[in-house]
Amino acid sequence: MNRYVGDVSYNEMPDGINIVFYDSASIESSRLTANYAIDHLTTNIMEAKNDVVILNSEGEQINTEHLIWDRNKQKIYSEVFVKITTADEIIMGEGFESNEDFTKYKILKPKGTITKEDE
Repeated sequence: MNRYVGDVSYNEMPDGINIVFYDSASIESSRLTANYAIDHLTTNIMEAKNDVVILNSEGEQINTEHLIWDRNKQKIYSEVFVKITTADEIIMGEGFESNEDFTKYKILKPKGTITKEDE
């Protein structure tokens, strides 16, 4: 990790990150990995880039190339292509928003075939 201090302080992780999120009972709720990250300390926003993967406790996985984690708003989001893999389906689109532990999320511009069950 490289630390830069000044008017605009930040930490740069050029070799990537592996962040584990825990719930209030200290149980792992999700995991975030990326090949590069920069943490903007003055704005409390971290950007992850290059092969970004989030895996939640339900086994759902999101893949993207750019992700923003806004710790002030407790929100994770992206504006580029995303792929979410669940036990039943693969959903793709442009951009998504999620809570910090990736248990509630939405794709902003979904693409592809979506299966609908008849009632």
